[in-house]
Amino acid sequence: MNLLLSILAILISFSCAFNIQRSAAIHHTNRSFGTSRKIPQRVRSCYVGLAAAPTYTLPSQQESEELGIRDWPQQTKSTSWTDEAEEGQTLVRYILQGSGTLDVDGGRSSKNFNTGMLVEVEGPVKLNWKKDEGEDVIILTPGFEKG
Repeated sequence: MNLLLSILAILISFSCAFNIQRSAAIHHTNRSFGTSRKIPQRVRSCYVGLAAAPTYTLPSQQESEELGIRDWPQQTKSTSWTDEAEEGQTLVRYILQGSGTLDVDGGRSSKNFNTGMLVEVEGPVKLNWKKDEGEDVIILTPGFEKG
């Protein structure tokens, strides 16, 4: 019986970790600025109270247009930087140019990022962005949020 429960727990964890819904976008209201942006609805965590792992997607041209990504404010990063999200806050970053490595919560997970990638994560979380040598990184953020 314990073996079956363990297998079931592993399957549920696996399903949660890799379940990225590419479903219809939902309206997301940025409380700080009162703007309404279409942000894709994603499964961020299957367990209440746990910080979710970031979702990494490569939106198609059509999805980018539906989200209005090209209208988001632009920021240029010439050095590595840190982002933090508090409980209930969602960070959304689109990499317009550049590449590097994203470390989550001091190394809990790490992933390479590159041009065209959309990164979403729900707080509480701390993101350490390490850009590759050479070109600057240009990110787009919805709702004029600080990035």
